[in-house]
Amino acid sequence: PSAIRDPASVNILVANSVGVPGLAGTTTEALTAGLGFTALPAVDSTGAALDETAIYFVDGYGAEAEQARTILRLGAGATVTTMPAQPAVADLAGVHVLVIVGNDLVPA
Repeated sequence: PSAIRDPASVNILVANSVGVPGLAGTTTEALTAGLGFTALPAVDSTGAALDETAIYFVDGYGAEAEQARTILRLGAGATVTTMPAQPAVADLAGVHVLVIVGNDLVPA
């Protein structure tokens, strides 16, 4: 397995797909506090609301995506896969790991 790179060199973007104010921000804080990733400013997803949070990564960043899944306490069946050609965010410049927050992370 490839060595985990310096967390500060990993750029993570959190997008809110469910419209709950502040949800992407609190998710970003959990990831930066828990993993030390460099967070890009949280955004709203341009796609449909997701029932379950999805994590996408660029080639070579699968281990970091799995770390994000663990920190967010997502189940083993959570979507953690390579970045789609047209992800539901406006700008992916510099992004290594994209988290699109779904209804499963809405606080009860």
